[in-house]
Amino acid sequence: MAQTLQSTLNQTVTSAGAYAQAAQTYAQQAHQDVSTMSDTLLSKADVDLANLSSEGKTRVAQAGLPSSTCQNLTLGATGTRYTAPADGWFAFDKISTAQTQTSTAKVYDAQGVLLYRVNQGYHNAWILPVLKGYTLVLDYTLAGSTNFFKFIYAQGAV
Repeated sequence: MAQTLQSTLNQTVTSAGAYAQAAQTYAQQAHQDVSTMSDTLLSKADVDLANLSSEGKTRVAQAGLPSSTCQNLTLGATGTRYTAPADGWFAFDKISTAQTQTSTAKVYDAQGVLLYRVNQGYHNAWILPVLKGYTLVLDYTLAGSTNFFKFIYAQGAV
């Protein structure tokens, strides 16, 4: 019985040593991982983007410019609401048949009217910047053909 007890005790000590060794190995690996993540984060852009490379600055500057991705919109009746699917621009070009015909575009965010654009004359065209979720309400008396009505996505939105 003493020999069985001694054998069990030896196995327990051996297992405890193995667990301690495994814990030390995991701790070393965790320290290495944290060090690697810290180094990686230090090489990334800081909050105010002051440490961007020339290429990074170019990409940030271009993010707010129009992309080549557009979505053609169907012009509804006057007063129709259109919601911006992303950051970008609503663009409109419609011909009138009389000098007195107008178009009025109002862009809304959750707080109310942000932009207000009125055109009068034979050629009504405009482009209005919006953020995702903003609403455009378009009122018009234009009786001529529509050259285009579309949403142009910002480069940073595609």
